[in-house]
Amino acid sequence: MNSVNLIGYVGSQPELKTIQSGKSVCSFNLAVKSRDKTNWIKLVFWNNLAEIVVKYIGKGEQLGVTGEINVREYAVEGTKRTAFEINVNDITFIGSKKESANPVEEIDASDDLPF
Repeated sequence: MNSVNLIGYVGSQPELKTIQSGKSVCSFNLAVKSRDKTNWIKLVFWNNLAEIVVKYIGKGEQLGVTGEINVREYAVEGTKRTAFEINVNDITFIGSKKESANPVEEIDASDDLPF
């Protein structure tokens, strides 16, 4: 079974591209924290999901994604390289660093609180 679930922060502003076959694609790196470091994982979105991501997701926002690992091989100046990326099937919008940095600012002290 090839399934990956990640939560992290969007590393750059998503941009939509169209490939020769006419499919829409969008990709960017997701910053995912582990115990002692941050890993940058390349995410790839296709077709309608790519269009949604470009429209609603921005740099610095926190996302949850579910997808499949894709291993791609290519050559650079005759040297064989391997790229690991996640083809995303589903996204969950969690928020942004701004929203989670200081949630107390969102509370209006003049409101009548029920406690």
